[in-house]
Order: sequence, then structure tokens, then C-alpha cells
Amino acid sequence: MPARRLRGFPSMARNSTNGAGKLLSVGYQLRTLEELVGILLDQDIDFVVDVRERPHSRKKGLSRKPLQAHLNRHGIGYFHADFAGNPADIRHATSTHYECLRAYSEYLCENPEIVCRLDAVVRPELELGKRVCLLCYERHPDDCHRILLVEALEEQADFSFTVEHLAQEGAPRFLSVE
Repeated sequence: MPARRLRGFPSMARNSTNGAGKLLSVGYQLRTLEELVGILLDQDIDFVVDVRERPHSRKKGLSRKPLQAHLNRHGIGYFHADFAGNPADIRHATSTHYECLRAYSEYLCENPEIVCRLDAVVRPELELGKRVCLLCYERHPDDCHRILLVEALEEQADFSFTVEHLAQEGAPRFLSVE
């Protein structure tokens, strides 16, 4: 199976054909916990799936336990999908952000069970009409492995949910758009 393509242009929302839930994604780069939660609340997010391999952050409140507790206080569910994270050995073995995403794309192709497991987490929520949001660090989805996860989910048979990437402007890009 060939590696997934890396896009260099802003991602666009796609229209659903089934009227059920919606899959969104967001990055917390240069955001406070309060800003992130505000975005999630403004978008009526029901459930956050944290796709960081290691959900630790130097930013106050954005590590797994405090983030989960804060989201739960606001009625937002939380699940840490460590299996979908970009492995440290890939991040450390590559010298550029582009190479890192390319290597993760190949990793996904070699490990299709990752997408199956992620689908098993998000699809039941989406089928209930919930708004599910993938969370990682990079603000712009095309700079983050979550774009590859979203694309892989969209390639699943009968995946027809609307996809949208939230609040991607306002931070420097890791990958240049030319």
C-alpha cells in the first residue's frame, strides 16, 4: 500500500451524507487550556480523542490527567488513544517535520490495525450523532499526524461523516506551503 499523500494546503471541511455525528480535529499549539476548552465548547464537542503518543505538555493543564478532569467538568468525554500517536522513534529518527510525517504515513500503512482501533473508538460516538474531536499539539492539521489519521478514517468503507479542522490559524507553520 503506498504512503498517504501529504497536503500542503489548508484542509477543507467535507460534507456528510448521513447526517450523523461530525469528526473534528484541533491542535493546542500556542493555546492555553482555557482557549482550547473554549473552542471545544463553542463547537459543541462531546468527546475528545487525544492522539498524542505521550500526553504530556509543559503547558499548564494540557497533560492527560488535568486535561481529562477539566474536560469532564465541562461535560466533554476524553479518551487517550496512545496507539495512534506518532511514535518517539519516528520523531527522533527524522530530521525534518516533513520526513517525520512521511515516516508516520508509512507506519500507518504498515500497521493498519491503528486505523481500525481508532475507528472503533470514534465510530460508535459518531453514529450516536456526537461531535468527536481528535486532539494533538500542532495547530495546523497539515503539520500534524492527525491529518493522516483523518484521511485514513475517511478511506474506511462506509465512513461518511463530516470532517472539519478547527481554528488552525494563528501559529507558525511547521511545513511551508509553496
